Amino acid sequence: MSRGKSNSHSARPVGGRAVWASLPNGETFEAGAAL
Repeated sequence: MSRGKSNSHSARPVGGRAVWASLPNGETFEAGAAL
């Protein structure tokens, strides 16, 4: 389970960060940071 968490480390904000990462839009990144 420790390993799985490490992988999710990037998508910690409820996978919100993963979404902005998929989109090259800076606005998406700001939205994730606000959350």
